[in-house]
Amino acid sequence: MTERDFRQTLDMARERDARLDSWLRYLVGLASGALTVLVSLQKDKPDQFFPLICLKVAWGTLGLGILLGAIALYGHVFAQRGLVKQWVKDRGARTEDEMPGESPSPTTGPGVKFFRLAERLCYLSLTTAVVALVLFAWTK
Repeated sequence: MTERDFRQTLDMARERDARLDSWLRYLVGLASGALTVLVSLQKDKPDQFFPLICLKVAWGTLGLGILLGAIALYGHVFAQRGLVKQWVKDRGARTEDEMPGESPSPTTGPGVKFFRLAERLCYLSLTTAVVALVLFAWTK
């Protein structure tokens, strides 16, 4: 891998990570706003069992989605920090003479499984909240 290829790969990875982080931050902010509005505007709880369950599921999954989204965002920062540390360590241990064209790529390192799982569960939780809110609206 040449220096130019390495920089191009790094730039593409930075752009991808920035878009993913923006998307996840947007979802967490939107979910936080939705939960705040839902809780503050709810004067009377529904009398029927199913709408009440839908509302509680929506509140719970919105809250869970916010928490998991925050964990997932921290995971992105954690993984990036680890990749940079590893790259600096590898770069310091080897000179260009020892590994010409074989520089380690900071874009191929695996993320921590816990944080990737938190991100997927965040999406699942927020999707469940939307479905529960739709069911609540239909049955109210």
